Amino acid sequence: MFRKIILAEMERRGLSHYAIVERVADRIPRRTVYNYLAGETDMGGERVAILAQELGLTLQRSKSRK
Repeated sequence: MFRKIILAEMERRGLSHYAIVERVADRIPRRTVYNYLAGETDMGGERVAILAQELGLTLQRSKSRK
């Protein structure tokens, strides 16, 4: 779910995978980001939050359903 949102925002901003990887390379290994964006692996919440923040997106906990 987050991957689709991140990819859509990257497309909206005209950012390539390379561009976003370079922006977060000091915090997330390059290969990890490439694999995540390609759908080959998942990433933990902290790393997804870093990508989202770079794109001006925020993550919020949704209200729990009962």
